Amino acid sequence: MIKRKLISLSLLLTTALVSSYTLAQERLQPRDLDGNPTTAEAWYDSELNITWLQDTNIGLSNTFGLQRGSISDFGSEVDAGGAMLLEALPAFISGMNQSTFLGQSNWRLPTAMIGSDPDCSTQLDNGAIAYGSGCTGAEAGSLNLYLENRYGGIAASPFVNSRTSGLNIVGDRWLGSNGPSGRHKFSFSGQGNLTFCGAGRCDKAYVWPVHDGDIGSVTQLPTFSDSLLPRDLDGDSTTTEAYYYVPQNITWLAESNLGLVESFGLQRGLFDDNATQVNENGLMFAESLQAFIEGANQSNYLGMSNWRLPIAAADDPGCLRDAELLNPDLEGQAVFGADCLAAEAGEFNQFLLSNTTTTQASPFTSLATQSRVWLGSNGPTGRHSFFFGLTDRGEVGNLGVCPSPSGIRHCQPSAVWLVHDGDIGTGPQPDNGEGTTTTEVTPTGGGGGSVGFMGLLVGLLLRRVRTRR
Repeated sequence: MIKRKLISLSLLLTTALVSSYTLAQERLQPRDLDGNPTTAEAWYDSELNITWLQDTNIGLSNTFGLQRGSISDFGSEVDAGGAMLLEALPAFISGMNQSTFLGQSNWRLPTAMIGSDPDCSTQLDNGAIAYGSGCTGAEAGSLNLYLENRYGGIAASPFVNSRTSGLNIVGDRWLGSNGPSGRHKFSFSGQGNLTFCGAGRCDKAYVWPVHDGDIGSVTQLPTFSDSLLPRDLDGDSTTTEAYYYVPQNITWLAESNLGLVESFGLQRGLFDDNATQVNENGLMFAESLQAFIEGANQSNYLGMSNWRLPIAAADDPGCLRDAELLNPDLEGQAVFGADCLAAEAGEFNQFLLSNTTTTQASPFTSLATQSRVWLGSNGPTGRHSFFFGLTDRGEVGNLGVCPSPSGIRHCQPSAVWLVHDGDIGTGPQPDNGEGTTTTEVTPTGGGGGSVGFMGLLVGLLLRRVRTRR
């Protein structure tokens, strides 16, 4: 009997080691460069053997001695959004290395293929010159292809500041290689787009430095399983009704479209019936929200009476579209649009995208059919709503407001995904058929550190052995 237990434990440990090895083989691996092992300042690319800075627009936060201002002012070399002209590149990179930025002094620009890239859409001189969309060669093209396949694009990846401030586009990044008539630039968006400067003056672009080799140290970032903990709220320990998200100290319902299964006294039907407050797909207009949430709390839903809507940040600096762009009367007020990554909704969305192939692959199954949810926060003109996952335009962190700042009401019915402050419920313990129990949340196609993953599995295995003695 003891021998059989040891064999079983050996097989389980082997499985854990294989799983840990698989996670360690993720192409992009977080690296600590500032001495704080709980944060990542760069990502090691194991396929290219280079390290990419996490900030894809380092000129936004640093000038390294260059003057900041409007590019039209020839005394300024880095504009307010971080972009710069070709002439400023040597001094910028030199200043970065002289300052030993993040402890390193050999930062450089990534490269494209100097010769022919057969995947590029435009081929000249029998393929001797290649540029355009679809270029997958060298460092820039290779990473872009990986980000598209792994995350659905750079916006949902671990890298930050990828989009141009105030616009829903991914701006060009300067490369260290040259095309047939000038310096290469690359847009990390969709199929990617490789261009080069012509005979005239080159348009400005952004700087995303890389470093040869694997630099820094391995981070201790919380893993998916460490951060998102399943919770039982109905007394059945074999089911999961909610997930406690440790970084935010709030619990998210497992059902991300609660109106699909509950109406709490509101009438259900088609919206063409004026009396209908929740439609057959679980969606509702903003006017029904208060009664719906009050009904959930008055019914003590799942044993709790303080359910609420998640929130967004009214002053999220990452949002692309300032409200005053559509309505000058809103100058200085809240923002909205894509790349809203702050507060509960934006941060949790980024967590799900970074650890699963899509939000649809997360434990929250209703996100596969309904991704826009109502929020408890307000924008400059009305109630916030938020799109979890990637929109059909490839946008991440899409924050809406109703009515819109343009003056058009355009309020779409959305789902209700409730949260609760703190860690509520208990950890479910599904029976494995042998009288012992284990619990684990595993990301689909996600990354995460192997140390935390291994620690969780080994801890469960040791607890399993003690239980069976």
